[in-house]
Amino acid sequence: IVKLYIEGAQPLFFNTVYIPEDLVSGLTRSAAASSSPSALLKTCCSHTPEKTKQKITRIYADEYTSSLMHVPLQSPLLKYKVSVFGGSGRMLLFFEAVMRYERLTFVKEALFNES
Repeated sequence: IVKLYIEGAQPLFFNTVYIPEDLVSGLTRSAAASSSPSALLKTCCSHTPEKTKQKITRIYADEYTSSLMHVPLQSPLLKYKVSVFGGSGRMLLFFEAVMRYERLTFVKEALFNES
């Protein structure tokens, strides 16, 4: 699942979500498009995240990212990677978001709090 988040005319970030196929057999395109990663796990997959592993790194915009985010080539950006695990220790979801530095707080709220 790939989503681009825009505020006004400015792309803020895009994220890519990976969920094991057996956990989302009933996932609809509409639910995927309108739900945050954590909401997908709770509503569509009946799983509650128990633990996360997070990593933030600095990257530089390549041609694809530059075009998508409307920034010059080699502009510094943040890559936020998160692995989400259930109570059994099984990985339920992995996602990565590429964002502008100045929007980190907004991005974290959007990824974890939208319904």
